Amino acid sequence: MQRYRFYLPELPFQDEELVVTGDIARQLFRVLRRRPGDPVGLFCGDGREHDCRLLSVGVSEARLHREGVREPAVELPGRLEVALSLLKADRLEWAAQKLTEVGVTRLVLLRAARTVALGESGTRLGRLRRVMVEAAEQSGRVRVPELAGPLGVDEVVAEFGAEPTAYIACEDASLPLARALASRRSRERIVVLVGPEGGFTPAEVAHTLACGVRPVSLGGRTLRAETAAVTAAVLAASTLEGGG
Repeated sequence: MQRYRFYLPELPFQDEELVVTGDIARQLFRVLRRRPGDPVGLFCGDGREHDCRLLSVGVSEARLHREGVREPAVELPGRLEVALSLLKADRLEWAAQKLTEVGVTRLVLLRAARTVALGESGTRLGRLRRVMVEAAEQSGRVRVPELAGPLGVDEVVAEFGAEPTAYIACEDASLPLARALASRRSRERIVVLVGPEGGFTPAEVAHTLACGVRPVSLGGRTLRAETAAVTAAVLAASTLEGGG
């Protein structure tokens, strides 16, 4: 039987039992058609997985019993942060979903000079957070990536520029990201900046390089911004998991 997982910011178990209401209860009852005795996984973002079974389930609430707690080794051994330019809604949501699946620790929304003005409402940020939560649930993660921004390039560089493993994706860079990652000094944190369609401006690149960020290439092909972000994240995650 398939075991479904859900994220809750808090898990106030009492005597190994927990009552959930709202959307999760409705989803268990109406969408997934779960029944008493069915397994359910819960996590709150602290790195632990709570193995539960349904005691009862209805449209308004579900009662669960916790059978055990685990700390599965599913998260990356170091921090992986991606600063990605704001994109059109569907493309940004796709990127947020895939970056979560890959294992990104933090996604920073970036406002660059060539970023298209798209409206940065709280509703949009809320939607992105839901996409990332759902991706964490589906992919087996026990932490949901942090979401920050939108921030300007200068603000992002002010935070990341001193990092020895902060990189900016540039079409004319000669150093492949994979090679840069293989020779990195720090094993604790990797940061990658990815610009909008059209890339960063020369002034933005010059500023980031002056602050210590290293320019890297993602290959000889022209990638869409969301593809570039996921490609960079996959390379970085592989490096972290390989311990290189």
